[in-house]
Amino acid sequence: MHRLIRFLMPVVAISMWALPVSAQHLQCEIYERDQLHLVDSPVLSSAYIAYAHDYAHFRFKPVVVAQDGALAYVKIHVYHQTRNQPVLMHMTMYTPPFVFGPSLTGVQTVYSPDKGRPFTYDCHLVQE
Repeated sequence: MHRLIRFLMPVVAISMWALPVSAQHLQCEIYERDQLHLVDSPVLSSAYIAYAHDYAHFRFKPVVVAQDGALAYVKIHVYHQTRNQPVLMHMTMYTPPFVFGPSLTGVQTVYSPDKGRPFTYDCHLVQE
């Protein structure tokens, strides 16, 4: 039985990781100032072309990159908006094998350094 489980776990993980990139995207629920925002992030070939979403006190930048036709990594950046420039407060990176389910990130909360304002997000990978 243990041999079967040891064999099947990598097969299941690899099969989910090797889904066509066109059939995947990242969907995030963002709670900021008691408002819910939904963000869909497509799979990109480069992290440099990812779009950053600006909110009242924060900037949220999800990055989903594919290489060689497969999902390579997911990075999420949360910046605090200051008068001069955004300051990186939180950065996470997820690599294969990915979890396709209710949540990739779990509920994450970042607090602004000046007044402790919360910025909460929860992201999951979506298969179409």
